[in-house]
Amino acid sequence: IGGCVLRGGGGGGGVRPRPAAAVLTLVDCAGSERKEDSAHHNADRRKEGAEINASLHALKECMRQWVATEAGKPNVHIPFRQSALTRVLCNSFTRPDTLMAVVGTVSPASTDAEHSIATLRTVCQIGAETSVSRESKQAVKPVGPALPPPTQHPKSYDVTATHAWLSTACGGAVAPLLHHVSPSLDGKALMKLSAKQMASLWSAGDELAAQIFTELRIEAKRADDSLRARRAGKRAHEHKKFG
Repeated sequence: IGGCVLRGGGGGGGVRPRPAAAVLTLVDCAGSERKEDSAHHNADRRKEGAEINASLHALKECMRQWVATEAGKPNVHIPFRQSALTRVLCNSFTRPDTLMAVVGTVSPASTDAEHSIATLRTVCQIGAETSVSRESKQAVKPVGPALPPPTQHPKSYDVTATHAWLSTACGGAVAPLLHHVSPSLDGKALMKLSAKQMASLWSAGDELAAQIFTELRIEAKRADDSLRARRAGKRAHEHKKFG
């Protein structure tokens, strides 16, 4: 957060006293640090972000009380001593001829939508205009081409999906052996089993266990190929869109 103060001539006594000195105070507030944006910050950066948010909170509270004062509400206390930012603006909060303006910088890019919305919310809060602000959302069509749904990888199967896949594996040959399969076996654990372990744990023959192992790897490769195809489709669309 930075700022500067410009003071004009004024004041003084004499036969024709000059008006009070004009003061222009400019304050550049850093953006409100969102939790998502500070997830990978170190301790110093997180501390700095917390201090910024505390200063912005103090500024919002002072502005809210200042607006109440301007509206004629009696016995209003403006807590401008809560932060260094609001102490810089103390004259603005106490002079009766103060004029204040809040300017926010937003972007029309869709990738900056969340940051722009957060900025507009902060501007409304600082300007004590939350009562007149509103948000509206509109569903829009996807900008990219329709991509095929991704194939689920066996390692992400839950217990139910794992047993369902085993019941149909190898043309249903594994179904009679399901009572040997652990009730808590999921896809992640299944992918770690070797063919010999499958044969030993499930009382399956070596040939059937090898078929299960091979079919499981084929299913995993199909899921990997599906993911790569989706990524390639997205990259091709971005290349076409931006040249």
